[in-house]
Amino acid sequence: MPHGCAPAGGVLGDARALGLLAASLQAGGHRDTGVRELLSTCMAGLQAAALMAARLRGERAVEPALAAHLRDLRRR
Repeated sequence: MPHGCAPAGGVLGDARALGLLAASLQAGGHRDTGVRELLSTCMAGLQAAALMAARLRGERAVEPALAAHLRDLRRR
């Protein structure tokens, strides 16, 4: 946990956290540049959600796996 803090209700799952991020973009009036669609695609699968959450945490090493997984999801 950052700074030793533990959320009372537990840590959000990756898909839930991405869903809240997408909702906040919409609530804030963010112009849709494909980000919400990308987040929705990632929320559709646990693996994609985990990869996207890792990338948003700054883990650049997951980019090739994330890109490949998103291509696979879009082909379906």
